[in-house]
Amino acid sequence: MSLVRTLLQNGIYCCGTVKSDSGGFPEELRCPNLRRGETLQMQHDQVIASAWKDKKMVHVLSTNCSPLGDGPVVRRTRGGNFQEVMCPPPVAAYQKFMSGVDRCMQQRAKNSVCRPSKKYWKFFFNFIMEVSLINAFEVFNKTSSKTVQLKSRYDLLDFRIDVSNKLIGGFRGRKRGLSMQNTLDLPHNFVKLDRSKSTCKWCTKHGEKKRKETVNGCISCNKHLFLSSASVHSIWIFICKLFHNNRL
Repeated sequence: MSLVRTLLQNGIYCCGTVKSDSGGFPEELRCPNLRRGETLQMQHDQVIASAWKDKKMVHVLSTNCSPLGDGPVVRRTRGGNFQEVMCPPPVAAYQKFMSGVDRCMQQRAKNSVCRPSKKYWKFFFNFIMEVSLINAFEVFNKTSSKTVQLKSRYDLLDFRIDVSNKLIGGFRGRKRGLSMQNTLDLPHNFVKLDRSKSTCKWCTKHGEKKRKETVNGCISCNKHLFLSSASVHSIWIFICKLFHNNRL
């Protein structure tokens, strides 16, 4: 709701679906008892919140439509026949230009660059990057279709690859592996690390589902570890030393 009001204050009108549990959405519209084709609406200034019953509940926020003037939409029934169902103007406008589909979410599901992360800021960064790529692709299609010679079917994946190649340029690099000898020669002691809490690396590596944080860890490996994990870690280091000495 706050985003819709901010856009309206800047002269940008919008219309789109919204989750019923979104902050600021009227509680009276979240789970209304409606039959198919019935609508319940609430309005504050130019912001209209609508709850419309199709097969499922559809919740819409809009600032560019009138709340009055319901019109019919055609729905197919189980027998293969067609039935007219009344819907409010915000839903009709959304279906006219979006075909009833959240296209941004649909595009994000294709070749997504997002990865699961426990850090909230990584999620926001990935989300903003995804939406920026999709918006850039839409602008590119509207402005460059006649001036740029591309292959017959240039889709979002091709656009992502081209953007990646431009950003990477001629850079070539690789990670240098840690020296096993230097790591094994250092003392592996379980101490309190001089930094903030972090997850136990041993638990994370071995699929521990419960998220745990600690300030303790191995001073040599510079990794956060629990006391129980540190014991296992010390045994693992000892085995590595034996293997390294035998190999030499």
